[in-house]
Formats: sequence, structure tokens, C-alpha cells
Amino acid sequence: MADSFLKTEFYFLDRLGIITLMILIFISCAVEPGIADPGPNNQDQSIAGDECENWQNLHPEWLFCDSFEKVQDITVNYHDYPDSSGHQGMGVTTDDAFRGQYSLKQHCEPGQVSAGYISWFFGDTLGRDYGPIRDEIYMRWYHKFEEGFQGYPDKMARITSIDPGWDKLFGVFYWIEDYELVADVSTPSGWLPIRYTGFSYDDPNNIGRWICHEMHVKANDPGRNNGAYTFWVDGRRVVEVSGVNLVGNNDKHFNNAMLDCYWNNGSPKAQNRYYDNFVISTKRIGCLP
Repeated sequence: MADSFLKTEFYFLDRLGIITLMILIFISCAVEPGIADPGPNNQDQSIAGDECENWQNLHPEWLFCDSFEKVQDITVNYHDYPDSSGHQGMGVTTDDAFRGQYSLKQHCEPGQVSAGYISWFFGDTLGRDYGPIRDEIYMRWYHKFEEGFQGYPDKMARITSIDPGWDKLFGVFYWIEDYELVADVSTPSGWLPIRYTGFSYDDPNNIGRWICHEMHVKANDPGRNNGAYTFWVDGRRVVEVSGVNLVGNNDKHFNNAMLDCYWNNGSPKAQNRYYDNFVISTKRIGCLP
């Protein structure tokens, strides 16, 4: 009888341990979605340093770096932006910054839909030469919704191809759907299935703090399924797709890197979001230490 009781007790303890372990694994995955993949550790910059200082020599693989510390007029470093009448709520500010004094602030009034954007062109864009054609691009930025931010704006960033008539030919979009970051991809033959990241702004821990975002696109050879795209959040890989046809059967290329703040249904109140440390590169960038 005693042996039977002990066996039963150990059985239930063993099952309880397995259930507890499964719960802990679930909680861990829920808090930190994706796979740890931090990329390069940019140790050349101290915690207080400006990574865009002397970036051309320190990071020859980088194409562009803006910490908003040296130039506060967005019409200087960017090729496309809203008209000059207040930039629809977007401009450089000292209200909050990831590092240093300055960041890019996007302010929304109640009901506001279009709240600004900035574009940096590369390759052949709008029929003009903005440097060599790039078929593989990485883009990293820091982003923050202020404390108490309500709702979610649908747009955050994108890498696209635009033709001389401003038509969007194809693109990889770093967007938000029902509070969750998603990869939405437009190709010449239509939209691909949405890829979900598991990272949600419905989690209050993701509001009121700076978050490191990075995306990568690789164009396919014309007509072949060898394109790819990848998203990272705080150094964790949350989307990775390869073997896809992104550009169709043509000789068009990615040529536009954009931070955009369109809000399909409008902001529920007056509130702010911020961008900082925006880098465009031909290789993985990674987050700052």
C-alpha cells in the first residue's frame, strides 16, 4: 500500500514538474518572441557616444546614418518629406532622445491620419541617380511610443521601389496590425501572406521605452524565387522569409528607405512617437550595446 502511494505521489509530482516547465517556456516565449540574433556589436561607440560621428570611416558598409544631432532640418538629409508647413507634425525635437539631445518626433492631433514621413533614396529613383544600385539593404532605427500612448498607428517603416511616376512597384513594409508588428509585402503580382512577429504593442512593457528595430531585404533575380526579407526587434529575429519573388520578372530595384507614420483610422488623442539612430547599410547593423 505504501509503495503504491509513493508511486502515485511521485507520478503527480513528475507531471506537475512537466506542466510547470511548459508554463515557464510559454511565458518566456510570450515575453521575448523570436530567436536571439543580435548581429554586430558596435563597440566603437560608448553608451553616451554618437554612432554617426565619423561613421563613413568606422562603418564603410553603411550608406547613411542620422542621429539627428548635427542637422535638425529634415529637408537637408532626406530626399522626400511632407511640405514645409509644419511637416504635418514631424520634426526634430529635444523632448526625448535615445542618445544625445535630439530625435525625430511625430506628433498626432486627435483624428489625425497623415503625420509625416522621411525618405532616403538610393540607386535609380524617380529617374535620377542616387548612387549605385543596391539589391540587398539593411535598415535599423530606434523607436518609442511615449508613456500613455493609446491605440496603434498602422505604419512604421518600409523599403520599396518607386518608378518615375511615383508608382509603388513593390516593397517590404514594417507595419502594425492589431498592435502586433507584421511583415506585409507587395509584389508586382500582388500581396504576399502577412507574416506575424509575435511582438505586440498591446504589452504595456513595450510602451514608453526605446526599442531597436531592424529590417533586411534581398531582391530576387528577375523571375526567380531567391529573394528574402528579415525583421529583428531588440536583436531578436522575429521574421525570416527566403525563397520568394519580390520584384517580379523585371530589372527594377529597391530604391527607397522610409520611416512613415500614417494612421489609417486617425489618432484617438494628441500624442507622440519618436525615432532615433536611423542607419541604412549593405550589411547587418545590429543594436547598440
